[in-house]
Amino acid sequence: MHHRTAVRAHRLDFQRVVADGEHRPPDLGGAYLRLVPDDFLRAEAAAAFSYARPVVDGLLEAIALDTPDAVRLLDDKGVAEIGLEALRSAARANLINEPVDRETVCHNGALIHLIAGDSFFVASKALVLPELLRTYLGQEPPADGVLLALPSRHRMAIHWIADEHAVSAVNALASFGLGAYQDAVGDGQLSPRLYWWYQGQVDLDHAHRPGDAAVLHPASSRAAGGHAPAERAGQLRTRQSRRGRRGPGLG
Repeated sequence: MHHRTAVRAHRLDFQRVVADGEHRPPDLGGAYLRLVPDDFLRAEAAAAFSYARPVVDGLLEAIALDTPDAVRLLDDKGVAEIGLEALRSAARANLINEPVDRETVCHNGALIHLIAGDSFFVASKALVLPELLRTYLGQEPPADGVLLALPSRHRMAIHWIADEHAVSAVNALASFGLGAYQDAVGDGQLSPRLYWWYQGQVDLDHAHRPGDAAVLHPASSRAAGGHAPAERAGQLRTRQSRRGRRGPGLG
């Protein structure tokens, strides 16, 4: 997929779902946190969405309003009518409760959890990943984190990093992410990249890029003096190399 084609697809999507000039007070029951590509907003429109924040290389968190007629991003004026914190809190709660479908497949010993649905907010559940894991897998996030592919708004894939099978998961998720991203032209492309979620919360505000993976690094972990994701990846790689296997390719 050529970059210009992808950008053009995002802009068409933006023109379709954002109703310019609409500033009616939103129904908080229809508000959702939403991941969008950082080129989703036209340059001339971006200034009206200054509250949208980057969560990792290439992706922004914004607030969308889901109405019977359309899904649109709220601009600064629409957000100000409610207040950013109150609106974001309601949007986060609605995102947690948004239903999705799940299927688990095995690739060379690695379990891959495929999350999908018709909702515009399936992949946005990466913003509330601990809640997603508890609800659909019945477990807390693992100490070594989770690998993520977020190819489109309707699909995401997850691998629980627990052992040397993370090597197979990297290959599987990278292939899935790129293919699903290319298939989603005009239907909500997000990112072809592979992400590593590590001790993450909603505030995923910093990204390193060791190797071919972007690493979601929460501010809370840095403030608490915890291991940086790259350090943690090195520890995992060292443990796995002692078993005679390569690490997950994250360091």
